[in-house]
Amino acid sequence: MSKRKLVIVSHAAGTPEIGPNLRTYYLGQELKKYYQIRVFGSAFFHKYFELPKNKYRSNHTNINDVEYFWLSSLPYRHSFAARLLNQFSFAVFLLFKAPYFRHCDAVILSSPPPFAGVTLVVLKKIFKFKFCLDIRDLWPEILGSLGGEGRSFTLFYNFTEYILKWIYLNSDSVISVKEGDLKYIQEKYSVSHEKLHYIPNGIPKTSLSNSIIKDVSIESLQIAYVGAISDYYDLDTIIEAMELSFKAGLKVQLDIFGNGKDLNRIKERIENIPNVSYCGLISKDSVLGVLTEYDFGYLGLKENIYNDHGISTNKLYDYWNIGLVIIAVLKSKRNPVTESRSGFSFENGDSLGILDLFANVSSGKISRELLTTMKKNGRRYLESNHTYDNISNDYRIILEDKT
Repeated sequence: MSKRKLVIVSHAAGTPEIGPNLRTYYLGQELKKYYQIRVFGSAFFHKYFELPKNKYRSNHTNINDVEYFWLSSLPYRHSFAARLLNQFSFAVFLLFKAPYFRHCDAVILSSPPPFAGVTLVVLKKIFKFKFCLDIRDLWPEILGSLGGEGRSFTLFYNFTEYILKWIYLNSDSVISVKEGDLKYIQEKYSVSHEKLHYIPNGIPKTSLSNSIIKDVSIESLQIAYVGAISDYYDLDTIIEAMELSFKAGLKVQLDIFGNGKDLNRIKERIENIPNVSYCGLISKDSVLGVLTEYDFGYLGLKENIYNDHGISTNKLYDYWNIGLVIIAVLKSKRNPVTESRSGFSFENGDSLGILDLFANVSSGKISRELLTTMKKNGRRYLESNHTYDNISNDYRIILEDKT
């Protein structure tokens, strides 16, 4: 019996070799057991470690029995307008691949950006496939939260809202990695409750760590941050807490791993803070090995309306996987750190609260037993809710639904 045909479309169709945004890759690897899968992505995306054509010597290749097409799209650097042209060009070039959609049974669009959804709604009306919209980040809300302003931006924002409503209403299913997004989408865009689904992000089951969770060393607290270095991830709050802890004579060390547009500013900021170190960029394959040397993982997110609906960040899965106590600085109605009971959560700017945490751990007021329990809670929560065998099974239920 031949497999049904599934197409996955993602502007940022990453792989372990070119990175990042691996949701598309992991879904393909799990769902290929049941479907013949093609993936369409953009040949240019600023977060790729290496362009697909350079890595695979072609923009068309087969990776572990999943066929990949990276479509031509306009390159860009720092210009927001050029980035939008890249995204629009991807949607246009996708239309030229219409023959590949003629006999497919279902299509998943993993957004942002959403513009390829216009192409796919048109093709859905022609070829009658099932269309699922998979939302990793809310557009255009995230753009506003990152500082977009001005008349041109307002026009673009309103235009994007208009086309998104059309895409939502013409999709068969709307899936979000953050459960809180669903109610917002339902109310703002008048999407029926029946087509809304929550399927979180996660990691492959094969990536689960089998390391033994160790007790916290309270003599010297070791904290790691792994990820992008930008204002969005609020490193300033933890750095301020580290400076205060050094002045208070507490034995606490923060090591920062990563890269990003704020790197030079952060390096200058920590230059005279002895208990904070910048340790460079590490590969995805090396993250878990590095994190075994630490007891705490830092998760910071800038306060904005976008995060009110929930949090989905890959670094949290790495911290949970290795068994770290989470120090979270964020504001959200759905906080995964408090829901999983895997750490401590503070509001943005609350460096004094973090200082009190360090002091209470160092003095034993917060016991080793509690910290070890938090470590185990995090790994258990990851195993129960965020592995791609479970995620893909949830997807199959939606894809096979005949209603």
